[in-house]
Amino acid sequence: MSSEVSKSAGAAMTCLTVMALLVSILSPLTGHGSDPMNTETARSLDIEDGSAGSRISIPTSMDLDGNTDVSTCLSDVEGSFTENLGQLGGSGGQYYCRGAPISVVFGTGWMAYDFKDDESERGVLIRIDFEGSDQVIPIGRYPTDHKSNFFLGNDPGSWVRGARNYQGVSYRDLWEGIDLEYYFTEDQLKYDLIVQPGADPSKIILSYEGVEDLSIDEATGDLLIHTSVGDLRDMAPVTFQDGTVGRTQVDSSFRLIDDSVMSIDVGSFDKDHPLTIDPGLNFSTFIGTDSWEEIYDFTPDDEGYIYVTGYTCGQSFPTTTGAYDTMFDGNSDAVVLKMNANGTSLSYSTFIGGSLDDGGEGIDIDGSGYAYVTGVTRSSDFPTTSSALD
Repeated sequence: MSSEVSKSAGAAMTCLTVMALLVSILSPLTGHGSDPMNTETARSLDIEDGSAGSRISIPTSMDLDGNTDVSTCLSDVEGSFTENLGQLGGSGGQYYCRGAPISVVFGTGWMAYDFKDDESERGVLIRIDFEGSDQVIPIGRYPTDHKSNFFLGNDPGSWVRGARNYQGVSYRDLWEGIDLEYYFTEDQLKYDLIVQPGADPSKIILSYEGVEDLSIDEATGDLLIHTSVGDLRDMAPVTFQDGTVGRTQVDSSFRLIDDSVMSIDVGSFDKDHPLTIDPGLNFSTFIGTDSWEEIYDFTPDDEGYIYVTGYTCGQSFPTTTGAYDTMFDGNSDAVVLKMNANGTSLSYSTFIGGSLDDGGEGIDIDGSGYAYVTGVTRSSDFPTTSSALD
């Protein structure tokens, strides 16, 4: 089972955000352009629209100027949302974008994440319903100059031309006097809840389908969304008001109603001014094998690198060339690794252990970047140094 390392508010932690959406433009002159009559689809989403299930194929697209524009992600424009003009099927929502490992679809009164571990090919669909809300249709905001074509199948009547792309998606008056806005910032999917004067933020209730359960990280206040393929972390909300005396912070926190439904508790605030609730959704990176791993501790350094320790039962746990120990030795081995702030590469990764059970439980670093690891061992041949105490 792949372990998951998350990124908390205020510190550089390991995460894969909703990826910056890349466009791969292949000119016919290169000889590698796609046949515009070829049906090319990505993964599918199963989303219940409230009446019946629908299989939703998420297609690639063609650019309007005739050059083949084969997107590596579902949205054609970096950090944008594409309108659905039929290319997703009947219940595919009104807007969508896709990145790795997350695809996102926005529908009437709901939105959904398709979350996939690309290494294991396992995936899960998470649908979020806005409980007690009006069934608001999302709208695109801040249109881009780019439009997309979708040539699917051999019937020109089913082709979609001129799908618009937007920099944001909004649900206006989703709950009475409360707007929900999605957008990208620094390659990360963000959402804000805007509570207008006189509106009641306690009406905000989100219900999650397709998850194992929800929990709250006691140390950070983050919402942890546990799924069969890994965890998502919704960072604790930052809530504020802009008034006549400037910006004022307001106490707020996630609150679990049950194991799949959450709300947001908000402290006292000036009901004569708008209130902004600003969580931050992070999508976690996977590291591990198809066996069992657990991450017990991690810490960032001043440059944003993440130092991680835990244990693995898998021989194929990723290690780096020149690491202290690249061979799995026992029933379980401790692992120690250093990862960049984006969760995209390992500076080093090593096993530490003997012939039985070993695991790392705590890690810290000094000003020179040396890692100090604590843990447990049941191995009499656990490696020690010649000048060690015992």
